[in-house]
Amino acid sequence: MQFDKENKPVESPSRSLEHATDLDRPVYGDDAPVECPPHTTESKLITKIDFRVIPFLCVMYLLAFLDRVNIANANVFGLSEELGLNGTLYNNALVVFFVPYVLLEIPSNILLKKFKPHVWLSINMFGFGLVTMLQGFVQNYAGLCTTRFFLGVFETGMFPGAFYLIGMWYRRHEAQRRYSFFFNSTTLAGAFGGLLAAAIGKMGGIRGYAGWRWIFILEGLLTVVVSIFFFFCLPDFPEDVKWLTNDEKAFVSARLRADQGSSAAERSITVRDVGRIFKDYKVILGGFMYFGLIVPAYGYAYFAPGIFQTYGYNSIQTQLHSVPPWVVAFVFSMTIAFVSDKTRHRFGFAIAAICVAITGFAILISVHDNTPLQTFGLYAVASGSYTAMPIIVCWFNMNLGGHHRRSIGSAWQVGFGNIGGIIAVFAFLKKDAPKYIPGYSISISFIILSGLSCLAYAVACWSANKKRDRTAGESVLTQEEKTELGDMSPDYRYLLYWAMYSHPDPKILRRCVELAKEALDAGDDPFGSVLVDENGRTIKEDRNRVNTGENGDGKHDGTLHPEFTLARWAQLNLSAEERAKTSVYTSGEHCPMCAAAHAWVGLGPIFFVSSSAQFSAWLKEFGVERETKVKPLPINEVAPNIAVQGPIPVLDEEVKALHKQNIKRSS
Repeated sequence: MQFDKENKPVESPSRSLEHATDLDRPVYGDDAPVECPPHTTESKLITKIDFRVIPFLCVMYLLAFLDRVNIANANVFGLSEELGLNGTLYNNALVVFFVPYVLLEIPSNILLKKFKPHVWLSINMFGFGLVTMLQGFVQNYAGLCTTRFFLGVFETGMFPGAFYLIGMWYRRHEAQRRYSFFFNSTTLAGAFGGLLAAAIGKMGGIRGYAGWRWIFILEGLLTVVVSIFFFFCLPDFPEDVKWLTNDEKAFVSARLRADQGSSAAERSITVRDVGRIFKDYKVILGGFMYFGLIVPAYGYAYFAPGIFQTYGYNSIQTQLHSVPPWVVAFVFSMTIAFVSDKTRHRFGFAIAAICVAITGFAILISVHDNTPLQTFGLYAVASGSYTAMPIIVCWFNMNLGGHHRRSIGSAWQVGFGNIGGIIAVFAFLKKDAPKYIPGYSISISFIILSGLSCLAYAVACWSANKKRDRTAGESVLTQEEKTELGDMSPDYRYLLYWAMYSHPDPKILRRCVELAKEALDAGDDPFGSVLVDENGRTIKEDRNRVNTGENGDGKHDGTLHPEFTLARWAQLNLSAEERAKTSVYTSGEHCPMCAAAHAWVGLGPIFFVSSSAQFSAWLKEFGVERETKVKPLPINEVAPNIAVQGPIPVLDEEVKALHKQNIKRSS
């Protein structure tokens, strides 16, 4: 904010996002630390979180997926023959699992939040381990269907619960490789399951049990034993864990608020919350994105051993040949995940992985007498499907703001998506062997559906962001109301298909606020800016000097905004190529003068802590009459090609406090 010669406040020209908040909310407190605690660093803290969160969830889901799909390995060792599963009875037994698995996803996530993750997940883990053991003792089709049903009951919370939990620990640009590593415990389970089945299958005849029975008994027993230890090891939400200090918990919460907004973690989820979430069509699209990939993914998981067997391998060889595609899928998926996080890109990688899977199915449909090429097709199917799935789930889940929407939304996506599992088990029938043309064709169709849904979701997010930019400053919602809305808040911006500039450096933003404080202490209005290079290194910084003058001589100069000063300096000292690779961080959104200078000089993206729309709202709260000398304009009307990001939750409260102090001083 600037003051004219009569000391009347003059509104800074507006540009975009509105984020007015409660004036009396404390700037510093237990809920709003931004700086990392002095006894550690952010990277060390994230590493600590990684080791306490991800490995346990990975082992948990590895065992869950192993207990779910080991029926395919058991079938190779004679399950269908011993139980008399003729026709589609084997497929029916697979379908029974998905009935509770689909219907109970949302209730399970609600209960997870109520009972805490370590309690709910470990209890369910014990349950599906016990049921898996009991599968080893069934004597008929009815017994198999019963155990498969209860397996679905206990496994229903594992996948959405873990995805929900990961999303409450990491910022959006950090999440993909964690999601992929967790998700790819399924590929490790597939590889491990094949090796384990090859070994356990040789136990056939011990104590009178066939080899397929020992697969269920021993793998289920392993899960039961691990679940007891995991009751004490599985992580909870950041605010509940005991292995972080209070200041570490506060910092973790603050960095998530800066990335995603507040979470409303303290309130229980209600039926009304569920209804509100399903009014958002983007949530529906999230379900279809996942649904389309479940068909090929489960089709591969359940039937790959049988497909390999049609190539002429015996039971042991079949199990061993099923291992390498899972290993390759794991390596491929993790490589894409690291690149995705590095570039902060989701949509393109999801579509690329989908294309890999389609290529694999196209080979399997068209080639029937070339085993090496057919095997390559199976590799492509596994790699493409199991790479696209975690990208899609991560992208969707990390765009859901707050505990309530993420809890319900993640459960919906997984629950609805797993309806595809029912389709998958009837897509590959014995009568279609060995070519399985209907199954491969159905899989391609559903993969295309997933790709189209991804495109629609990207467009929907882009449209929502644009609409919120256009209506910025019009909201009269309180901070509490915005918190309740989660990602439907007018301040929230979705992570799109390209997000290279979506995650500013919090340390540099902090420095902008410090410069604004320096300006206030010197007698100027509180604004500060930093110019950084392509590697995030500070090139030049400055504060507002309108009142105190360029040389501190007290000569008033209305052009000495820090953003304008940095633009002029860059023009004189950097080449055009160097200027294009820079970014400008600032405590307050650019005015039209500064935005125009920024564009003319050719600087890069802008990150601002507080918006001009916020500033306008703050003036109203402060009871200050506004006198506008320059028409407020959105920055993209002044400079349409500049990428912008802001405001930044928590830090914007500190800027607000500085402006409040400035107004009190001037009055």
